[in-house]
Amino acid sequence: MRTTISALITVLALTLGAATAWADGWYFGEAVGHTTIDGEMASYFDDSYDVAVRIAVGRQIGHWTIDAYLQVMDLEGAGLFDGVDFSAATVGLDARYIMPVAGPLQVYLRGGLNKMSVPTVDGTEYARGDVRVPLRDDYEGRGINYGAGVRLSGKVRALGLLWWPLFFLNRGPKVNASLYLDTSRQFVRLHNPSGPTIDGTLSTWTIGFSIGGGF
Repeated sequence: MRTTISALITVLALTLGAATAWADGWYFGEAVGHTTIDGEMASYFDDSYDVAVRIAVGRQIGHWTIDAYLQVMDLEGAGLFDGVDFSAATVGLDARYIMPVAGPLQVYLRGGLNKMSVPTVDGTEYARGDVRVPLRDDYEGRGINYGAGVRLSGKVRALGLLWWPLFFLNRGPKVNASLYLDTSRQFVRLHNPSGPTIDGTLSTWTIGFSIGGGF
């Protein structure tokens, strides 16, 4: 995936680069990873290919960041929803506390609130005994999440965003960038007027990068 490759190239530039970025400012981030489903939700959705993609916009103030994000993934129905494919979207707001370790290396803790939506398509049914019952409404529910991660942060050449070898060019303006590995858990309750209420826990790991004025 192009995003992942760009992120790995970025970390090379960071580890070879200059001082650690530690400035207030706005940033944009992308990440990709895998989600595992536990609890009651695992009886309705299969996590065998649940690739999660996340985009975020946020702002750092001191050791704290606040970001708004959208995370999407495909779900394959299981149990009552066997044979049905779904796409899930989660929007949320996270707060993160960053702790420097050494040089560009940092660790962080984060937590926040979110809302998850699992739209259904016309004709979606679920099994109730020997009968297939129409599922007329979308699944929606609020949740909470917490997580932790490790990241490398520093300044890279802005021209490298156009073509990765330019990260190593010794000229041109610099921007703050980071590469991170993140793990999180999300607790959610999904409601549907025409179907069963579902409680679940989603465990997600992602690798991603951020770039912007400061983070």
